[in-house]
Amino acid sequence: MDNTTYLVSNLCTAMICGVLGICLRVVPFARHEGIGNYVFSRKVLAWGYIIFAILILCILIFSISDNSKEIIPISALIISSLQALIFTFALISLINPRFDYKTFVKKQLLVFCIILIVYMIGMFFEGDLVISNTKIYITHFFHLPVLARTIFLLFYLYQLVYFTKVFFREERKYKKTLYNYFSEVLEIKLTWIRYVFVLALCIGVLSVVFTFLPGKTTDLIFLSLVVSVYMYTAIKYIDYSSVFEVVNVVTQPEEPTQGVSEKNSTLHQRFCQKIIGEKFYCKREVNINDMAMLLLTNRTYLSKYINQTYGMNFSSLINQLRVEDAKKILFEQPELPIFIIAMQLGYADTSHFCKQFKHISGISPSGWKSKIESQKQIQSI
Repeated sequence: MDNTTYLVSNLCTAMICGVLGICLRVVPFARHEGIGNYVFSRKVLAWGYIIFAILILCILIFSISDNSKEIIPISALIISSLQALIFTFALISLINPRFDYKTFVKKQLLVFCIILIVYMIGMFFEGDLVISNTKIYITHFFHLPVLARTIFLLFYLYQLVYFTKVFFREERKYKKTLYNYFSEVLEIKLTWIRYVFVLALCIGVLSVVFTFLPGKTTDLIFLSLVVSVYMYTAIKYIDYSSVFEVVNVVTQPEEPTQGVSEKNSTLHQRFCQKIIGEKFYCKREVNINDMAMLLLTNRTYLSKYINQTYGMNFSSLINQLRVEDAKKILFEQPELPIFIIAMQLGYADTSHFCKQFKHISGISPSGWKSKIESQKQIQSI
């Protein structure tokens, strides 16, 4: 690859990252109670983009480092480590607005700074080396700056494993809370967050591989992947503010159940009368807060009642009740279109209704209708 192509590619990367960072800072969004973590993480992400752009420009303009000729370059390790930290914190903040980011970030930065200080001390007393191949790396392995780089690389690998563990733990907690709150979660499952994290993790692994494969071609491939993920993340991150209020309500801390006066039998009577008898579960966008208010209890107590009595979460129970109703309607009024039945049962999306019906019954609504018609024909003979 010629130097001009390499230079232009890096300049475009810097420009795109800079523009995305500015957009994250200046694009307005609605302010809600409890949005502090999102605001902070958005600022951090924005400055991360801008600083990344500035670093690329500095490396190009002042020839600070040429990573394309060196194994385990310190500049690449610094950028990769900070990127992993910023991305993980930023994404977790979206599914857990109350995430304790201060402890999380401080621990990582402490180790980061200690390794960096050791590297700088080694460079001051022993000088640094340009490690252009594995032979030089092995020969000078115990040279303090080289050893510090190796420790930095191991720390970065640890970060990738640890961040993955923390992210998926928080995602599981979010999904569990979500299904205990809403009957339908299509628009707020936020699956794009998982996709971004997995892509960022893949880029993190590739960055480790590419540290042992120096070259301008690998640099260009890596930068292209980074820019693609950066663009997608920035667009989705800006759009996230439109669903924050819902996510914030869902992730509210559980209310204490001590002092709740009603017994399970009383709640069960109310549940059977108001929820099942009056078909409250067919209400569009029904959620556990509204149901708890109707039953004069709190969401935590109601969620535990549903789990203990029916052996399933709130969302599963609502869908179970709706599908049972759908079977009755299909039997009594087979001429009704599927989308009408879905609307009557409170589903905003017909495909989601069909998916839930098949998941619970093992057969699609149209298949169930055909089965009922076949049975009626046999009985009429």
